Amino acid sequence: MKRSQESTEKKIVRRLVRDLKKAGYLSECVWDGGEYVKTRTEAEVFSAVFAVDTATIHFDAGKGANGRSHGVFIVNGNGFDCLSDWHCGDEEFSKVVDSVCDWITSHEYYL
Repeated sequence: MKRSQESTEKKIVRRLVRDLKKAGYLSECVWDGGEYVKTRTEAEVFSAVFAVDTATIHFDAGKGANGRSHGVFIVNGNGFDCLSDWHCGDEEFSKVVDSVCDWITSHEYYL
């Protein structure tokens, strides 16, 4: 049985946050369209992201990123396409997000 669109989006965001964390990128805050909400835990990310229609999750780049922003724009209601855009200037970060997108494509039926 296919899951609801909201459930699918939560699985995708969970995978994104966990895969980036494994690669050393920790959630720093979420821009909810009105303010930056501090988010250091997965639960805080979910609370901020799923309280609004669109949000950008910002990640602490660490690794000598010289203040470059690492963010992923989430559009709730887009289902499999909820990861709408990302910005970073960091090839490693982009590879992780790309791998999550590949995972979505290969698991679409089951999400």
